[in-house]
Amino acid sequence: MLRPRLNLFKVMPVDIGASLSRAIDLQTGQLLLSDEMVDETIRSHAREYFRQGVVVRPTQLRQMLEVLLRPIWRPRWLLQPTLVTSIFAQSSEVEREILSDTLYQLGARKVVLFPTPLVAALGSGISFSDTSGSLILHLGQSFVEASLISLGGLIANEVSFFAGSHLDQQIHALARQKYHLLLSTEALRMIKYELLDFNVTNQTQLIEGKDITSGQLNKKRFLASDFQPLLIHLADKYLVLVRAILKQAPVGLVVSALEKGMILSGGLANIAGLADYLTKQLDFPVLVTEKSELNVINGLSQIGKNLTAWQPLAFSDQSTA
Repeated sequence: MLRPRLNLFKVMPVDIGASLSRAIDLQTGQLLLSDEMVDETIRSHAREYFRQGVVVRPTQLRQMLEVLLRPIWRPRWLLQPTLVTSIFAQSSEVEREILSDTLYQLGARKVVLFPTPLVAALGSGISFSDTSGSLILHLGQSFVEASLISLGGLIANEVSFFAGSHLDQQIHALARQKYHLLLSTEALRMIKYELLDFNVTNQTQLIEGKDITSGQLNKKRFLASDFQPLLIHLADKYLVLVRAILKQAPVGLVVSALEKGMILSGGLANIAGLADYLTKQLDFPVLVTEKSELNVINGLSQIGKNLTAWQPLAFSDQSTA
């Protein structure tokens, strides 16, 4: 049961994206909002409010956030909190302003936006006091970013929109074409995290969906091998990003980064065998942190606990309350 004191937060970190929003209690580290707490209808709408990492339906996003945050955050005069969130590093000033204005209209006293790769790196345990280079590949639902970081600064960054939403679309299309089924969100999640595997192609999974002809629920056995080309195609896009930033960065930082290996962040990092595949192709270690899907919200939590100290890494304020 959420306690009334939650609406007294001075700072609230919220991870806002096409997958879903997450909020965290700075005092306890407890997730106050997560995927499991939200029904399928809201979950499906969330994906419609973002396109290529930016807000395309700000009014609808604000209305959705009002519903999601109502139990834990009710801003009132003199109690309006600072809202801390992130957006991809190469976002334009206009794109940041749209997100910022949406959150001010929600009731925030102040909105502070940080570059997502820095937040994900912090949440994954990368040290910002390290003068050597650190590589991170953040695999979000709307966008993917490959970044080289040193002393908490972005030395090189590349972005792609072949992200989680793109993979979802490809899986839905294949399920319709080959299996003649329309998939629920739960069936899609089962395929992504229980069936798909870069190393195993003979695996099968019984998946339930709605038959596209009869409209009736039906179960069919899906083959992992059918989805293997989708995985390889997506991973090869990520290889292009990583190799691009390695070419941009100073040699000394690249060498130190390769010695430590690259961190995978985000929900897609949990696809079986992805880290192994990238390791073989890149010829240096690629590592997955525990609960990589929470790296961004955990990074925002660290920032929220000492916002003044982390403020220099933020984008400049885009709007006024």
